[in-house]
Amino acid sequence: MKTKIIALMVACSLAMISCGGNEDISKDVFTVTFDTDGGTPVPEPQQVARYDFVQEPAEQPSRGEESFSGWYTQTGIKFNFKSTPVTKDITIKAHYWKGPKKYVIINDYDWSYLQQKVHTYFGDSRGKDVAVGQGVLFYLFERPLETHKVTLKKQLALSEQYDIPLLIQLDPITFWDGVPELWNWFDPTIAGYNEANKENVEWTSWSSDDAVKIGWLNWGSQIRLKPMANLFSKAYQAAVKERMQAMLSIVSNWYDSLPESKKYLLVGVKITGELGVGVNNWYYTGGNDLYSMDKSKDPKSGINMYNKPSRSNGEVSAIGYAGVKSAGIKSSGTLTGDDIAELERRFTLFVSDIADDYSIPREKLFAHAGGVDNDLAACINDKVCPAWSFYGQDATDASNATYCMSLLNESNAPYWGVAEWAIGSGDSADWSSGIRNAFKINKCRFLSIYTNVIGNNNGKIVNDAAVAGIKEVQNDTY
Repeated sequence: MKTKIIALMVACSLAMISCGGNEDISKDVFTVTFDTDGGTPVPEPQQVARYDFVQEPAEQPSRGEESFSGWYTQTGIKFNFKSTPVTKDITIKAHYWKGPKKYVIINDYDWSYLQQKVHTYFGDSRGKDVAVGQGVLFYLFERPLETHKVTLKKQLALSEQYDIPLLIQLDPITFWDGVPELWNWFDPTIAGYNEANKENVEWTSWSSDDAVKIGWLNWGSQIRLKPMANLFSKAYQAAVKERMQAMLSIVSNWYDSLPESKKYLLVGVKITGELGVGVNNWYYTGGNDLYSMDKSKDPKSGINMYNKPSRSNGEVSAIGYAGVKSAGIKSSGTLTGDDIAELERRFTLFVSDIADDYSIPREKLFAHAGGVDNDLAACINDKVCPAWSFYGQDATDASNATYCMSLLNESNAPYWGVAEWAIGSGDSADWSSGIRNAFKINKCRFLSIYTNVIGNNNGKIVNDAAVAGIKEVQNDTY
């Protein structure tokens, strides 16, 4: 008796959760058809016994440039093939998706493979307006080119495996420790020594007699750098072109090989680091004398970005003379902030021209300008999309960056990007609010997070507030 009651209860329960209710009691086998809404291939209809389950079609349909996002009921509910028993004739309809409209990017170094971890926390992007992807940062002259090529190929393969979009960042400026044959004009005890390399580094006057041996940077704490590159040295530009072409060729071939439904996996390629001459590599006055001394002897005053061209807080000498002279902008007289801005603009155009030779569309090419005021205009040209850094109050609300917002009115680019972004809040609402404030600005394509989210960016633990805030934004529609 109990067995019969239990069986009846199960049958009633199955009927209640079946395909849309209204069980058809006139027959025991039902026809399940698939409506691909113009997509191909169209799965064959299935004959399914009462309370049995539909077999999910092995091949997914596609429609033009759209990708398949799932099978749905006629009422718009995603169909669960594993838990929905059939109790009547039904039609299951294919839904499609043109790709994400916005991307939240979790940034890390090129040797950090986050795809599986990103997928674990945020799932894949299929069917969503907001995708979560990984930013892969290559300092092009920090390590051998062959190492970078192997790393890049692995990153692209993992992107496909886990359906995690990638922002590829190629920085030929910030760190160039791996090519002493370009910058070592001063130390015969280490590799690459050649006094002619004075032409490849920056100077503190119009003469190579004042070439620099060293530079400084502060991204939270002050560190020493190799001397700032002469951005228009022939040898330096040839090396930039070689490495950029090698990396862009790999990305371009991969992108071309992707089916239309997978091209969203390339968020874009950022072809410069945060470019601002004298900002991310400055020179303390008399710095050459410090080269052979312990770093504890170094000044600590840092810079004032607004005090152009030197960026000096009192102890910094202007650099940029070598680049300005080599670019043909000026070769004598007073170096000005406008000269530096023009140098930055021309160098950005140089790397933009390299990228323009490949099949990656403009909507996926970004240049990143740093500094202040007219420094920030360097990324405005007709070959790429502009991108800037947003920290502090600008991260809370990107519209606070009024100079960048004004530049958007001058750009005819299809998109722009938040190249660097971070907040220190432990409140998930602050994370979601900051991201949304950027995304609501017209044409904002991506926001790249330059702080710990899931143990990335030198983080040791998961940032629960960040994860929760990003997940909230994932549900948004645009």
